[in-house]
Order: sequence, then C-alpha cells, then structure tokens
Amino acid sequence: MIQSVLSSKIEEYCTNNERIQTLRIRLLLRTDCGVECQIQSIPSTSDNEIKTVTVSKLAVNTNSPFVLNKTTHRDIYDYAKHSSNKDVFDIILRNSEDQITETTIANVAIQSTALSEDKNMALITPPTSSGLLDGTMRQFLLNESKLCEKIISVKDIRNAKDQGLKIYCFNSVRELYQELQQTKSVAVRNRTSDLPDSSRPYEPKGYNVKLFS
Repeated sequence: MIQSVLSSKIEEYCTNNERIQTLRIRLLLRTDCGVECQIQSIPSTSDNEIKTVTVSKLAVNTNSPFVLNKTTHRDIYDYAKHSSNKDVFDIILRNSEDQITETTIANVAIQSTALSEDKNMALITPPTSSGLLDGTMRQFLLNESKLCEKIISVKDIRNAKDQGLKIYCFNSVRELYQELQQTKSVAVRNRTSDLPDSSRPYEPKGYNVKLFS
C-alpha cells in the first residue's frame, strides 16, 4: 500500500513539475491508520550563504512524546523559535539540566578534544537520554562511526565556539550545515559516497553557520 501511494504521488508530481530538482517526500500516518504522502521541492542554497543559529534561553520539556517522536505537532519547536528575540535560521534547544538536545529541525554535533588529541577526529552528539529525536541522519552517522555520543552542556557549545571548534547541525533533508571560521564551504547531498572513509578524519562539508551568543 505505502509503495503504491509513493509511486503514484511521485509520478503525479513529476508530471506537473520540473523533474530536475531535489524533493522532500514525507509519509504521514493518520490517526485512522490511513497513509498520506506530501512532496515538496527543496530550494537551492548558495554555497556561501550564512545560516545563523542561537541557543534557546528556555528549557524544553524533553519528556513530551512530541519531542521523542516525529509528529506534525510542533508547538514546542515553534514556541522556542518564536521566543528568540534574534532573527536566526534555527534554535539550538536545551533541557532542564542545561544539556544541549537538538535544534528545531536538526540534530547537533560539535568537535571535541576530550575524546581525541586530534580535534578533527572527535565529533560528539548528545545521547537520546538528553531528550531528542533520534534522526535518520544521526543514526546513519553513528552506525558509520562518524559520531560519538556524549552529553553536551550549554557551556560546552559556547566553549567550542570560543575555541574555534566546529559546530554541526544536520538532518536527512537539509543535509549538513555547520559553524565554520572559514568564509566558504560547499553544500553536499546526503549520499554515502559523500562521506569520507572511516580511516580518515570525518570532515563533513555544509552551509556556513554563525552561532549567536
């Protein structure tokens, strides 16, 4: 059934729209157990576009089922974003213990010297116990040993910024975007071939991100 719905919707979309574009396809399971398929094109982004993020001043209720499961109920995320007085692309969320969890649309990772002498070798991401959605890109990078799980405090992420360490936000739709001290980086697609061999330091590419204090 699901495959039939997908095939039909994709064929319908491609018939009525330009074929050469990147699409986001979302499957929704309704409360009546019916399946709905939504398709949207993903706007192209300039390689040197700066995306700004900031850390939320409000703690998120990480016990909420709407945080631990992917749903269309996004009040928690919308409130966190609207509560910020800064004009930013996204908000990095925290829990009641001042641990970083995720952003409103992505998972988070930072470089850390705590697990490796080579700061390029250690990318840490908060564990699910901090209260976050275990995204598919996150699962993939953990399975490929590109990330390590470790609690990240608000202080840790600010120290990373001050030390010039990289902060990454990532999901399977918008791919990877990062805070960098360099002026330009290259956007990549979410393909296995884009990821480096596990024997080399993991150095993902992405959109430039500026972390507001």
